[in-house]
Amino acid sequence: MRLLIKLTHRYRTLQLPIDMNTFLLGYIYHTLEKGSPTFSAELHQSGEFKHFTFSMLQSLDPNHRWVLDKERGSIRTTSRQIGFYISSPNEEFITTLITGFLSHSKMELAGVFFGLDTVQVIDPPVFQERMSFTMLSPLFLSERLNGAKHQTHLTPESANFEQALLLSLIRKYESLLNRPFLKVNSDTKTSLRFVLPEKRPKSIVRLVTLKTEHAAPIHNRCTFTPFELHAPTELIQIGYESGFGVKCSQGFGMVAVKGSSE
Repeated sequence: MRLLIKLTHRYRTLQLPIDMNTFLLGYIYHTLEKGSPTFSAELHQSGEFKHFTFSMLQSLDPNHRWVLDKERGSIRTTSRQIGFYISSPNEEFITTLITGFLSHSKMELAGVFFGLDTVQVIDPPVFQERMSFTMLSPLFLSERLNGAKHQTHLTPESANFEQALLLSLIRKYESLLNRPFLKVNSDTKTSLRFVLPEKRPKSIVRLVTLKTEHAAPIHNRCTFTPFELHAPTELIQIGYESGFGVKCSQGFGMVAVKGSSE
């Protein structure tokens, strides 16, 4: 299930830090705690996959987009309405989140105050084995090579990118449903193809920094580009609802179907 959270503000020009993931994640957990302290605590303590993802903060007025200010490390817009998407296949997560939203109508992000306008439910697409997507937040993948001290960040140019993406989707499927992923036809090897568009930006790699309160910032080399995916329908649905790649619950790997209103 997917929600669009619409926010309003009173500033003539809204200015925020470039990297908003940490602030949005904090707001999500704060809202979950309002809805159910027990569920929020259990989610905090759960394993690798928390089965939700969220988008970057968006200007919802097409005539007033974000303007990047690299020198100040900020983004700004004159749009009076902004918002973000959040998605999860876990029904309890969504219902707890909605309950939390109903309990308070104001919020703070990076020292800026917003009013909660509406929470809109987004109809799911028809899932198929071949679909085209745009990214609502960058996709992050990594792997640890034998004997390596640090993770290697993967991009579509990496030899193991498709295999790593496939394995991450299968692991999410098995974690969510608590059963192994098996093809209906066991003679057919499960495969995945990640196809980049012929016309794409010169650079599809984006460096995203996650700021933490008690540790050094974490830099993530991510992919940000439209793409076409060929994979089993069940895995495409898991990716759409839980996010593609890893660190999805930190604001990575959220997509929209190409041509949709998202």
